[in-house]
Amino acid sequence: MAVAVAALSLSLIWKGAMANQLSQVRHQVANTQAQLSAAADSGQSQLSRLSRHVASMSTTVNAITLQVGPFRQVCTTDLTGPNGPAAFNFPCRQGR
Repeated sequence: MAVAVAALSLSLIWKGAMANQLSQVRHQVANTQAQLSAAADSGQSQLSRLSRHVASMSTTVNAITLQVGPFRQVCTTDLTGPNGPAAFNFPCRQGR
Protein backbone atom coordinates (compact mmCIF):
# COMPACT_ATOMS: atom_id res chain seq x y z
CA MET A 1 0.00 0.00 0.00
CA ALA A 2 2.86 2.37 0.84
CA VAL A 3 4.42 1.67 -2.55
CA ALA A 4 1.13 2.51 -4.29
CA VAL A 5 0.85 5.79 -2.36
CA ALA A 6 4.48 6.67 -3.19
CA ALA A 7 3.94 5.83 -6.87
CA LEU A 8 0.76 7.91 -6.95
CA SER A 9 2.56 10.83 -5.27
CA LEU A 10 5.46 10.67 -7.74
CA SER A 11 3.02 10.40 -10.62
CA LEU A 12 1.13 13.51 -9.46
CA ILE A 13 4.36 15.45 -8.91
CA TRP A 14 5.62 14.45 -12.37
CA LYS A 15 2.28 15.38 -13.95
CA GLY A 16 2.38 18.81 -12.28
CA ALA A 17 5.96 19.42 -13.43
CA MET A 18 5.10 18.41 -17.00
CA ALA A 19 2.00 20.64 -16.99
CA ASN A 20 4.14 23.57 -15.81
CA GLN A 21 6.76 22.97 -18.51
CA LEU A 22 4.08 22.60 -21.16
CA SER A 23 2.56 25.90 -20.05
CA GLN A 24 5.96 27.60 -20.35
CA VAL A 25 6.49 26.18 -23.84
CA ARG A 26 3.05 27.38 -24.95
CA HIS A 27 3.83 30.84 -23.58
CA GLN A 28 7.15 30.92 -25.47
CA VAL A 29 5.46 29.76 -28.69
CA ALA A 30 2.84 32.51 -28.37
CA ASN A 31 5.55 35.14 -27.77
CA THR A 32 7.58 33.91 -30.74
CA GLN A 33 4.53 33.97 -33.01
CA ALA A 34 3.76 37.54 -31.93
CA GLN A 35 7.36 38.60 -32.60
CA LEU A 36 7.37 36.94 -36.02
CA SER A 37 4.09 38.60 -36.92
CA ALA A 38 5.42 42.01 -35.88
CA ALA A 39 8.64 41.44 -37.83
CA ALA A 40 6.67 40.42 -40.93
CA ASP A 41 4.51 43.55 -40.69
CA SER A 42 7.61 45.71 -40.26
CA GLY A 43 9.36 44.00 -43.17
CA GLN A 44 6.33 44.50 -45.42
CA SER A 45 6.23 48.17 -44.50
CA GLN A 46 9.93 48.56 -45.29
CA LEU A 47 9.49 46.76 -48.63
CA SER A 48 6.63 49.08 -49.55
CA ARG A 49 8.73 52.17 -48.74
CA LEU A 50 11.66 50.75 -50.71
CA SER A 51 9.41 49.99 -53.69
CA ARG A 52 8.11 53.58 -53.73
CA HIS A 53 11.68 54.90 -53.50
CA VAL A 54 12.83 52.69 -56.40
CA ALA A 55 9.87 53.81 -58.51
CA SER A 56 10.78 57.44 -57.83
CA MET A 57 14.40 56.80 -58.75
CA SER A 58 13.31 55.04 -61.94
CA THR A 59 11.42 58.16 -63.02
CA THR A 60 14.50 60.30 -62.35
CA VAL A 61 16.81 57.92 -64.22
CA ASN A 62 14.47 57.88 -67.21
CA ALA A 63 14.47 61.69 -67.31
CA ILE A 64 18.28 61.80 -67.18
CA THR A 65 18.55 59.11 -69.85
CA LEU A 66 16.42 61.19 -72.20
CA GLN A 67 18.73 64.18 -71.68
CA VAL A 68 21.99 62.29 -72.24
CA GLY A 69 20.67 59.97 -74.92
CA PRO A 70 22.24 61.79 -77.86
CA PHE A 71 25.66 61.60 -76.20
CA ARG A 72 25.56 57.83 -75.78
CA GLN A 73 26.39 57.25 -79.42
CA VAL A 74 30.06 57.00 -80.30
CA CYS A 75 31.33 58.34 -83.58
CA THR A 76 34.65 57.41 -85.15
CA THR A 77 36.88 59.27 -87.53
CA ASP A 78 40.25 58.49 -89.02
CA LEU A 79 42.85 61.17 -88.43
CA THR A 80 46.55 61.40 -88.98
CA GLY A 81 48.53 62.45 -85.93
CA PRO A 82 52.20 62.67 -84.97
CA ASN A 83 52.37 58.87 -84.74
CA GLY A 84 50.62 58.26 -88.05
CA PRO A 85 47.00 57.43 -88.95
CA ALA A 86 44.69 56.40 -86.12
CA ALA A 87 40.98 56.04 -85.44
CA PHE A 88 39.57 58.39 -82.81
CA ASN A 89 36.30 57.83 -80.95
CA PHE A 90 34.23 60.72 -79.60
CA PRO A 91 30.64 61.35 -78.49
CA CYS A 92 28.35 62.16 -81.41
CA ARG A 93 26.48 65.45 -81.46
CA GLN A 94 23.18 66.04 -83.12
CA GLY A 95 23.18 68.88 -85.60
CA ARG A 96 20.84 71.76 -85.03
